[in-house]
Amino acid sequence: RQTDPLYVIDLSDPTAPQALGELKIPGFSSYLHPVGEGRLLGIGRDATEEGIDQGVLVSLFDVSDPTNPRQIQTWTQRDAYSAAGDDPKAFLWWAPESIAAIPVERYAEPTPAGITVLDVADTGITERAVVTAGERYPSRALVVQGRLWSLFDGAVVTSELVDPAGGTLHAYR
Repeated sequence: RQTDPLYVIDLSDPTAPQALGELKIPGFSSYLHPVGEGRLLGIGRDATEEGIDQGVLVSLFDVSDPTNPRQIQTWTQRDAYSAAGDDPKAFLWWAPESIAAIPVERYAEPTPAGITVLDVADTGITERAVVTAGERYPSRALVVQGRLWSLFDGAVVTSELVDPAGGTLHAYR
């Protein structure tokens, strides 16, 4: 059995850290990001109870009660990889819109690689859009003057946050 324990640690006394709560789930989060009061978003790998890798996992955790952390909801993409799990710069949290954007490379056809934009609410995660640029691989996203800029190898897609998938491709090689 392979699990990823999420520990809530009390650091109020840095000389004596204390574990307050623990949550064991299959898979793992290799990057955790605060997304509101008592909420964490984890990016990592989904797995079976036996530890068999299933693909990308985005988890929303409630840590408002440090003695009882819980997983609120997950979003998964089977047979896929996201650099956001290994590189925090590949992860975008845009608090004014409560969205997360991560690059996702999918192994299975016909779904292309792209920047996946997720709505994150206190109650869960929903997919807003996938921004694609043909056969180009995604690397990261950022917000510039209220527009989403999705970066790919050799191109940028600029789009409105309301409808990120309806963007304009700007190739530079």
